[in-house]
Parts: sequence; C-alpha cells; structure tokens
Amino acid sequence: MKVTAIILAAGLSSRMQSFKPLLPFGQSTTLGHTIKTFQHAGINEILVVVGYRYKEITKFLGPLNIKFTYNDKFHEGMFTSIISGIKALPRNTEAFFLLPVDIPLVKPQTIQTLCAEFKTSSEGILYPGFSGTRGHPPLISTSYCQPILSWHGQGGLVNFLNQHDKDAKTIDTQDPGILLDMDTPKRYEYLKKIESRTGVLPAEECQKILYQKYSADHPIVLHSYAVAELSAFIAQKLLSTGIEIDIELLYNAALLHDLTRQHPNHATTAGLLLEDLGYTQLGHIVSMHMDIPIPEALSINEASLLFFTDKLVQEDRVVTLDERFQEKLIQHKSDHTTFLKISSRLEKAKNIQRTIELHLGQPLSKVLQEFQHDRPRPTR
Repeated sequence: MKVTAIILAAGLSSRMQSFKPLLPFGQSTTLGHTIKTFQHAGINEILVVVGYRYKEITKFLGPLNIKFTYNDKFHEGMFTSIISGIKALPRNTEAFFLLPVDIPLVKPQTIQTLCAEFKTSSEGILYPGFSGTRGHPPLISTSYCQPILSWHGQGGLVNFLNQHDKDAKTIDTQDPGILLDMDTPKRYEYLKKIESRTGVLPAEECQKILYQKYSADHPIVLHSYAVAELSAFIAQKLLSTGIEIDIELLYNAALLHDLTRQHPNHATTAGLLLEDLGYTQLGHIVSMHMDIPIPEALSINEASLLFFTDKLVQEDRVVTLDERFQEKLIQHKSDHTTFLKISSRLEKAKNIQRTIELHLGQPLSKVLQEFQHDRPRPTR
C-alpha cells in the first residue's frame, strides 16, 4: 500500500510567539522529530507543506531529502495548506496521513496500526483514538481527494470529515500523544518534558505484565483498565484547562496499580516492585493509590488522579464516591480506627473532586456521563 504523510508546517505560529516547526525538540526540531516518527513507522513518502518562513524550512529539509510544497495562501488558514498538500500528492498514493507539525508526540506504532487496519477496513477514513477521544493523524483514502478539493472550505477539513463520518472508523490506541498539541509556550515546555523523560514503561509492556499475572478477563484486569481509561479521560479534560498531567504515565500507573492486590498492603508492595525494576515515577504513583498524603491530595497530579479515579471504579463499574464508600463505612462502623481511616480517604477524594469540578466548570457527574456514553473497552 502506498501511503504519503502530509506534515502541515506553513502556519504563522502566532500563539506560540516562536516558529514552531524549527523549535528544538528531542534530538532535532519539532519538524525533524515528526519526520522521524513517520520514517520509523515505515512511511518513506513524506511531504511537508511550507508557507511562512519557508526558506528556513526548505533549508532544513534539504539534507534530509524530504519533499515539500509551497502554500502561497498560508495566511488564510490551515485548510489552504491541506489543499496544497493534497494537490502535491504522488499519483500512485492510495491513502495519506495529515498531521500538523505542532502534534509531535504521535508514536510510530500508532502510524503502523492505522496502516495495517486500512488494508482490511471498508472505511476510507481512519482516526487513532485514545481513551474514547479521536486524535491525529487521520489516515484518509485518496478517493476523498477530489471531494476535499471541491469543498467550499467552511469549517475546514473538520467539517468536511464530519459530513463523511459514516465512512470513518476510530482505532483504539495506547497513545496519548495523538491528543497533545503545542500551540503555546507553556504547552511546548510541557511536551518537551514528556519527550525527554526516561524510565517509563510503555503501555504495551504494562499490559504484558498484567496479563502474565492474570487472564485478560480477570476482575483485576477489568478493574485496572476501567481506572486507566477513566483517569486518562479526566486528565485530558484537565489538560484543556492548563493543568499539566502526564497522561501516559498516569494511564500506565493505573494499569499496574493493583498488580499485587492479593497481598497485604498491596499499594506499597506494587510500588516497591516497580521501583526495584527501575520505574521510580511509576512506583511512586502506584504506592499512593490506596491512600494519599494530604499535601498530594490538595493538588491535581498523576498520584492524586489515580487515587481519586480508583475510588470511582467498583470492580469495573463507574460509581459515585458515596456508592463506593457506603458499604465499607457501614461494615466498619464499630471499628473506630478503621472507620476514621475510610472516612479520611472519602474526604480526600471529595476534596479532589471539588478541585476538578472547579477547574472544569461543571459537575463531575456530567464528565462521567460523557465517559460512559462511549466508554472504550480493553484491547486483548
């Protein structure tokens, strides 16, 4: 199958206040990092759409032997760059990716997954998805090229694709990078921090560890996936409010938080196990999922979100905090010490919920309803 990757790098970068394509990122630039992503996925036909400050980009692309096309209407918006890219596609292209240059953390495995799915899919538009949310880059059949070129442009490509949603399919991935853009200096620093981190187990490895210990339909696995998906869903909502959450780190910690659940003090046991394996951050977060120190509970971070979402999931069902705690409070009402510990955890969870609702500007019940509406299921 002949696939071309179109990278959109013609914009003004006005909100960033710096030129996004050539900002340092990883061992290269944002554009260079994105090109390598496609190359590592086996996509050799790469086309960069240039416009603003095109001479600097083409100078950068020269040694890389990467093709480009110039959009002389770049100041009119991204849709004009999409048109330029489609017009410049090689004749034998069967499908094309569209990826803005400011979404640099997409994993090569995600690109490969979409290509593999496209070969057997009856749908002509494939999206990568994470935690129930569609992201970038879509993979689009070239059969849509002429309709896109004829599109009046109102609402851009998003509106066009919405008109053809019956022809689309979302492919679940374990890649939060499909949702992460860097359109402001703060977001750029956040994405750089994620790219540069070390010692984080990939989600695929977390899944293997989980399945080595339990079967795919074991209650602990189903619970862990439910917590992971809910954590990522809420974290994505919070990202849009400016709170920085490492979604992948949180998701993976949620997958492994009950790894040693059959042992006494399983949170500490699992945390130490992961730390001994060299995954210090992961172990630290997992170690606090049963109870969390008050300072951690007063802020929104990976540890407090895992503690909180674990309390919202009973077995693999999403419930309210009162539902989750009611039975335990009744069960231990005659044991004063245990009753106080449970009450303390409930109060911490409620404090976290109030903070989340304050940031999101809506009750958590609405967020949970949205999550339940199209809740992803574990990949087995």
